[in-house]
Amino acid sequence: MPLVRLRRAGLAAGLATGLAASLLLAACSTEEDQPDTASDETSEQSLLPPAEGETSYPLTLKTPYGETVLDERPERVAVIGGLGDFEATLALGVAPVVAPAEPDEDPWLEPYADVLADVPVVDPWADSFAVETVAAAEPDLIIALGYSRLSDDYDKLKTIAPVLGNEDKGVDIPDWRTTTELIGSTLDLAGAAEDAVATTDDHLAQVAEEHPEWQGETVAIVINRGPEYGIELVNNDGSDAEELLSTLGFAPHPNAAKMMDKDGYTEISLENLSIVDADGVFLYQHGGDGDAEDAAAWLDKSPLFGRLGAVESGNIAIISSDDEGAGSLPWALSWPNALNLRWTADQLDESFDGLFTD
Repeated sequence: MPLVRLRRAGLAAGLATGLAASLLLAACSTEEDQPDTASDETSEQSLLPPAEGETSYPLTLKTPYGETVLDERPERVAVIGGLGDFEATLALGVAPVVAPAEPDEDPWLEPYADVLADVPVVDPWADSFAVETVAAAEPDLIIALGYSRLSDDYDKLKTIAPVLGNEDKGVDIPDWRTTTELIGSTLDLAGAAEDAVATTDDHLAQVAEEHPEWQGETVAIVINRGPEYGIELVNNDGSDAEELLSTLGFAPHPNAAKMMDKDGYTEISLENLSIVDADGVFLYQHGGDGDAEDAAAWLDKSPLFGRLGAVESGNIAIISSDDEGAGSLPWALSWPNALNLRWTADQLDESFDGLFTD
């Protein structure tokens, strides 16, 4: 059952279209209504929605590696974190001057393609981070909540602009609601942040309401990485995937807590495959470093796979990393944000079509 494009893309597309339209109107106003000597400040202000007047500046931005001060509301925002701060910024209606991803990298970014068309991109996971690209964009704020090597590059970045980073040491970004709200308050867009969170919560509630048959059912989201890396249960106990399924009405997987190791991951050997069984199974044929088809053939050979209750009852949705857009799904399940949660809910909606019915 292949993944399909976002059916409810209007939510994200509406935000992106509105942002693009506001930028276009601002550009037209600058060209037609303003004299040729119009200041750069006028055009720069169009990169953000109007200030809400709730945030007071100067604003001190604290990190474990030092503090920087945002003297006034920023106008040029560079986003270098790759764990959801980019999507949170877009959800607020902000057009960044530096981005950590191409608009065609993940399906939930596609509605913002026009806004991001000419924005320079830096790779937050590269061995050598392109600090010079950030500097060339002349930002007056750098959002690095999800940048894992901030400890290494903080001193360089703070010479370019104030840095919004995680106040606690470690790689993990705050949860998606906190991330959205923190960026919103920093940009004097607290109301927009509240709206973005509510839009995502409302979208998930809508999907759940449309599927009363999901209420109380159990489901296993399983990734097949092939013989080298094995099988992984994604919705383990306390995971973001489990929280999403709970929001959609599903009950916790009965064995999720039993299968977690000390790092929170759940890798399962073929011999123990029966432990993942649930009322329904969502199987993603990833393939690991190999081919998704080879991984599928490897799993199909296991008699235990065929004896899973969900397989015997037909309550299984199978997708492949070769399916359009599917490659982004494991990331979205592990690192939810204000945009990809809506997309993920729609993918489950499509993939579960016809399942969990008598």
